[in-house]
Amino acid sequence: MRGNHLHLGRQDYTEPAALGAATVAEVERCVVTTTHGKKTWRDVHLDGVLLGRVRTGSGGQWYRLPDDEEWRYCAGDWNHADPEHGHAIAALLKNSISNQPGQ
Repeated sequence: MRGNHLHLGRQDYTEPAALGAATVAEVERCVVTTTHGKKTWRDVHLDGVLLGRVRTGSGGQWYRLPDDEEWRYCAGDWNHADPEHGHAIAALLKNSISNQPGQ
């Protein structure tokens, strides 16, 4: 069939909604740096305290708390307007707050 290459791929893709303004503001408060010795891992700090690590790959966005040994999956698709690693940082913020003593 001639011309097939013009129609390959998803033509019905709908981008997910962007993160809300409040979530973006919380994410942007964090300082994100490359983890020493790693290419795709990022350290996330808030007010000088290490909250955990995040990474974004072709399989989605992942995060882990400082004492975790396993990565936790949080998003497989996101809006192009979202901050880099935005869903992973938001999930990290949510879980680091809920894991504090007395919460």
